[in-house]
Amino acid sequence: AFFNCGNLVQVIIGSGVKSIGGGAFKDCQKLVEVASKSEHIKIKKAYSTYGGVGEYALAVYNSGDVYESKISNDNGFIVYTDGEEKILLGYTGKETEVVIPAYITRIYKHSFYNCTSVTSIAFEDDETWYKTDKIANWKNETGGTNAVLTNPSDNATYLKSAYWEYFWYKK
Repeated sequence: AFFNCGNLVQVIIGSGVKSIGGGAFKDCQKLVEVASKSEHIKIKKAYSTYGGVGEYALAVYNSGDVYESKISNDNGFIVYTDGEEKILLGYTGKETEVVIPAYITRIYKHSFYNCTSVTSIAFEDDETWYKTDKIANWKNETGGTNAVLTNPSDNATYLKSAYWEYFWYKK
């Protein structure tokens, strides 16, 4: 049903749902927030059960949990807030020259994938950014490779295509 939905970041499963077909949420790599109101479906982070709905989740809420979304849209920047962390999930704005706000502490993979109209990506601060292909390294700030992101047009190329598969963090 939602196979490979590249911009799906959040889903709420209704209380009447009793099952989810295999692969229903397969490859929804930005699906980071999942809430299940169903007593029949118990979602777990990083598990591919229930059609893969929780496979990439950063937050999971099940029936009986207090659910308050951590996702917001700030002028086209789709941001997931977890305490002090501000994770950029995607960009839906109309600007072709994008400036990533200084408050962004991490960039989730695929954040600029398919943003074909974006020609320039700059950073509001001068922090050093690191890229990693493993979510565990990204969460623990280990194993990252220093990325030189000083040229806005090159940054757009990297973040839209060549480096779209990486997780990014700054220190």
